[in-house]
Amino acid sequence: MPSARVIVDTNVLISRLLLPRSVAGRAVSRLVKRTRLLVSEDTLAELARTIVREKFNRYASLEDRQEFFQL
Repeated sequence: MPSARVIVDTNVLISRLLLPRSVAGRAVSRLVKRTRLLVSEDTLAELARTIVREKFNRYASLEDRQEFFQL
């Protein structure tokens, strides 16, 4: 049986990074284990622009955010 494919939004990915125990964070963790995530180039570009914003410094270091993006 082919594995399920799931499309995720930028906000959901950011929630996973910054708040891994949130509902969205836990959902993404489960999806990564059970499905194949699909992300568009536009979503990746938006994620790259968004994760470097200073307002996220209190949740995760810039290095951690950049590492997350590389995954």
